[in-house]
Amino acid sequence: MDELESGEQQSLPFGDDPDEAEPEGAGLLQEAAEEGDSRSQYLLAQRFRYGYGGIRKNLVQARVWYESAGCNGVADAEWNADQLARDMSAAETAKARFRIGTMYERGGPVPVNRGMARELYREAAAAGNAGAQGALGRWHESGMEGVQASDIEAFAWYCVSVHSGSKSSARERDRILKRLTKQELSAARCRLGRLYLDGDEIPLDEGEARHWFHLAAKDAVPEAEFAMGEIHYYGLGVAEDQRKALRWLRLAAEHGCVKAQIRVGTMRLDGEGAPRDPVDGLAWLRVAAIEGSAEAERQLRRAERQMDEAQVKQVDSQVRKYLAQIDGQRSGAA
Repeated sequence: MDELESGEQQSLPFGDDPDEAEPEGAGLLQEAAEEGDSRSQYLLAQRFRYGYGGIRKNLVQARVWYESAGCNGVADAEWNADQLARDMSAAETAKARFRIGTMYERGGPVPVNRGMARELYREAAAAGNAGAQGALGRWHESGMEGVQASDIEAFAWYCVSVHSGSKSSARERDRILKRLTKQELSAARCRLGRLYLDGDEIPLDEGEARHWFHLAAKDAVPEAEFAMGEIHYYGLGVAEDQRKALRWLRLAAEHGCVKAQIRVGTMRLDGEGAPRDPVDGLAWLRVAAIEGSAEAERQLRRAERQMDEAQVKQVDSQVRKYLAQIDGQRSGAA
């Protein structure tokens, strides 16, 4: 009984890892697999999985060839791929997804399927694969199928890829950097901070998030200033510090960030980060309400019940002052 019929559980040379080049001994089997012969693809997956027939064991390559064989109609390939997945590390799984994504993007052993490629790149990028992160940068730079063309997004993804260990992405990052405006660079830094802080599209890294948000905050980006306030308030990668949090949130509030205006208002009412000041707290909530926040309106009604008439009157002049500051900031930015 040959390998294909035996039911044994169990690549593609996509990528540029010199340690994963076609091994000696693959011979005609490798050539036939690359030309699209499904049987050869399956047999090659078997050999990569178990490491025989002149081929070194390589689970990533095995997984990629199983995908190719399954796509081309080999019934056992999908089952074997599922079994193989149990033996693969998270890093190997991410690398396999990147390689399979590259295969679907380029076509050859399988039909081109860029939608599948995009999803596989995203899954691999979320697991920290530098190649997939760089591929997303390339897709955003050129506006590939299903991806919005954006130098800001491209720069951000190239930076992430470099941080994950890619050398080639450093060249692409530097090339994009030369054509970014100052405003676009600030936006890209803010995007990087959000990517690292959310930990959905790439692995969570609070230190990197703080680094990028701080760079953007120095350019007076309200979203970045708000994020710095949240980082210090909740102690995300740093010690909790309400005073620092209030300082950053106040900057964001003065630059027109409604979320920050609400947070400063509640902190001033509760005495967080500074002595309690109901007049200042109520003023910031009123500013946020004027900016259109329903949440600020609700909190404002509750806060006003606890204040006397004299305090409410003091709020009016404070509100005018803050609105004038915000208008001035916006005019200067324009």
